[in-house]
Amino acid sequence: MRAFKALMLVTLLPFLSLQFGCASTPDLPPAAREGLSDISGSLDDAGASVRAVVDTLRRMENASGDASALLKEYSDRVVAMDRTLDATRSRLSNIRGPESFFESWKADIAAISNTQLRREGEDRYDAVRTELDRVNAKIDDLRDSFAPMHRNITELAKYLKDDPTLSGLERSATTIRRTLGQHREVKAKFDDVQRTIARLM
Repeated sequence: MRAFKALMLVTLLPFLSLQFGCASTPDLPPAAREGLSDISGSLDDAGASVRAVVDTLRRMENASGDASALLKEYSDRVVAMDRTLDATRSRLSNIRGPESFFESWKADIAAISNTQLRREGEDRYDAVRTELDRVNAKIDDLRDSFAPMHRNITELAKYLKDDPTLSGLERSATTIRRTLGQHREVKAKFDDVQRTIARLM
């Protein structure tokens, strides 16, 4: 039964590739596609929480008068962001690396006696793994780029917790500008990850 399922899979998949301009992108098996959809949704949630913090930071950069409400908003949004990031990390740890799926797929391919079909299946397997590995590498790069920005966000929150005044805010202007600058790079990499996933979906 496993060999029959594998035979049908490898026979049909070569005819299902999607064309994007001059390049061909492998049509992913349902299990891999579902995993990517979950990754994209998790990253969207994380991205929204970061954008909320950045929106407050932009207003903090030009604040005047009583800034207490704005600083409380910043503190609350940082807490909400970290809660969302923790949930995202937990979800990604379960999504990324669906080794059981790949192990099963590889075993099914190995059970095919037809040499040509088995070779086609191995090529398909390698192509899908390459695409998913590319997504994972981009996510790792995004995470590494976000780390210094996140550090500035949380340390700024600690600093302003003890000095929630306009004077304290003014003295943190350099860190705010640096963090906003870091966000531009992080956002570009975030958008690249999501475009890569969308291309595979």
